[in-house]
Amino acid sequence: MTIIKDKAVLIFFSFILCLYSADFYGSVAVLLVTVIISELAWWFSGKKYSPLILAAAPLFSFFYPEMILGMPLIAYGLNRQKKLFLLIPYASFLLKPVWPETEKILLLIFGVLAAVLLSSHSMETEKFTKLYHETRDMETEKNMKLSEKNRELLLKQDYEIHLATLKERNRIAREIHDNVGHMLTRSLLQVGALCVINKDENQKPMLESLKDTLDSAMTNIRNSVHNLHDDSIDLKAAVSESIKSAEGKFSVSLDYDISANVRREIKLCIIGVVKESISNIIKHSEGDRISVIIREHPAFWQVTVSDNGKCTDTGGKGGIGLSNMRDRAESVGGLINFTASEKGYRVFMTIPKKEDER
Repeated sequence: MTIIKDKAVLIFFSFILCLYSADFYGSVAVLLVTVIISELAWWFSGKKYSPLILAAAPLFSFFYPEMILGMPLIAYGLNRQKKLFLLIPYASFLLKPVWPETEKILLLIFGVLAAVLLSSHSMETEKFTKLYHETRDMETEKNMKLSEKNRELLLKQDYEIHLATLKERNRIAREIHDNVGHMLTRSLLQVGALCVINKDENQKPMLESLKDTLDSAMTNIRNSVHNLHDDSIDLKAAVSESIKSAEGKFSVSLDYDISANVRREIKLCIIGVVKESISNIIKHSEGDRISVIIREHPAFWQVTVSDNGKCTDTGGKGGIGLSNMRDRAESVGGLINFTASEKGYRVFMTIPKKEDER
């Protein structure tokens, strides 16, 4: 915008000079040619031949002396390109001017000096504007990186808190199972023994009631322990831990997209299949890449473990590892397939969801 304003001022100044010319219309026409030359040079700015376009105006001035009226506009462009020496051809017209009046020559020189000052000022403005934009962009980038790091730290803290919570739940479940569960079991055995040796019919209903109460308490404790233990299994953490054993020899990628609301038996099945698959790959694969994909779909869960090692033998149905994986999949109603090819070995398992899980 600054350059447009500067050029507008210089064009207006040159137009004023045209008023002093004997051929006003001819001077205006030549001034328009000078403007076109200046804009062409600006359009091709950055090109090697851009200063040569501006230098055409002084050369044309030998044939059309009135082009000296556009000298301030040409000086503006040449100064921006550090080629101000190309104005030297105009010097011959300053020594033998188009107009004999000294005042007009002084006006022209004033216009050239003004053009040089305006172009220098615009370049300084552009320099500081560019520096400001670079500084602003750098600060914006730093702020974005800082925000991203803060977000990662918060996620890491949340994950650590989640793991700590799961460990605490697991500890509580173990304490209940080892202490309260055993005490209730012992109490049940003692009450059962009392019921057997009791000969007093009046105490029998009370002992049966006590036994039923302890049975109910034991059932509730067992359910609570199972629920706590189910919640204490972090599927993603367990899978990530399983694939660490292969990271030294293989490049492992994990694509994990599954919700936290997964039943305990499903979690254990997925963990078991991934562990067994990774173990088989480490033992038998000649490849260098492993891909683990665990995804949740509206009607089923999908697990894929594959490598890029050349393989043509699935290991047969009698393999203990493959048999264990089949048993795990079937225990939760799932299907598992093993595919061997020139491109690698793949374990593919799907586990259907129950109606209330969809």
